[in-house]
Amino acid sequence: MYKDGGILFFYTETPLHAGMGASTGVIDLPVQRERATQYPMVQGSGVKGSLRYLAAEKLGVTALRREIALLEKRKSQGDAVAALLAQKRSDLKSRNSAIVATFGPDPEDNGPAHGGALSFSDARILLFPVRSLSGVFAWITSPAVLHRLQRDATRCGLTLWQNKQTGHEADLLSDALPHVPPQTALVSTASPLIMERGAQKKVVLEEFAFTAESHGQVDAIAAWLRDHMFPQDETGQTAREYRYLQDLMAQPVNSSEEKIKSTLVILDDESFRQFTVLATEVNTRIRINPLTGTVETGALWTEECVPAEALLYSLMLASAPRTAPEALPAELQGANSCGSARSVVHYLQTHVFGAGMLQMGGDETVGRGFVGLRFNPGRTV
Repeated sequence: MYKDGGILFFYTETPLHAGMGASTGVIDLPVQRERATQYPMVQGSGVKGSLRYLAAEKLGVTALRREIALLEKRKSQGDAVAALLAQKRSDLKSRNSAIVATFGPDPEDNGPAHGGALSFSDARILLFPVRSLSGVFAWITSPAVLHRLQRDATRCGLTLWQNKQTGHEADLLSDALPHVPPQTALVSTASPLIMERGAQKKVVLEEFAFTAESHGQVDAIAAWLRDHMFPQDETGQTAREYRYLQDLMAQPVNSSEEKIKSTLVILDDESFRQFTVLATEVNTRIRINPLTGTVETGALWTEECVPAEALLYSLMLASAPRTAPEALPAELQGANSCGSARSVVHYLQTHVFGAGMLQMGGDETVGRGFVGLRFNPGRTV
């Protein structure tokens, strides 16, 4: 039973390619997409695998595995090497115990023994960047996407923005936002994206013009995202390198914060879906024959990516560790020596999620998939 958790935000620093394999469509290597909505996503197994790899790097497990692999080749050189190898294996078992307790055993070592203490949902799109005729680019979202975030936040006890009309938490988005008609863009009360022509106010995204409507609830959502979506530094503040983006998301135009300057736009669900289908980044790649200096025969393909500056999120839920109490590291044991969901979440916050940067998806060696990581803990559920 899951008793704790939170929301993980992934801010794409570079284009993200979480592939679904070869396709017979126009794009040879498309990104993973939800079946019904066609929104881009990263499957939960990919999220868990990336975070497990990050944990292994942070805890020194990966480095120890490399050292052990080298010592294995030299163990015939004498007792000193054999003793060092035994010491490294013992150290590896100790460091790896936290990963086994939280993420589950490595299938190659002891897969069927027990499950992990964590569950990760698919990484779902929340904000999608598109070109804007005014303001360079905008972050777009839709009511359906925001509703889903609220449902996920409710599951882990995370408090979202307040309804500006009532002053209460916006439990239902329908209470906080009016219906968004087609060809309409809800923007902040001091949006830099608005273009005025006489009495008309327009927002031009890519090659499409939308009628702009300022709405106070967009201010509330933008202000909440400003404080929760970007990675933090060691002091718990937004990391310095993200503060410019933080101001793009929400910046008060005066000390009273009655009006917010933001590049956030809420579109109708259909328009948002069209942008996420048609405005992804598609790259053409080739492979050069080093002998001839020309393209290898058949080595030309197209590859789709979620663009940089997008925001995805995953719901993380935690239970008490299923590992035997004597195998739990001290940091996970808690008050009853058996561990708890709270101790699992606290351990990850302290030792793993503070990294700020994570690699997800494929094409790591060509700079794809570097994302900023931010964890927002919920209340015990």
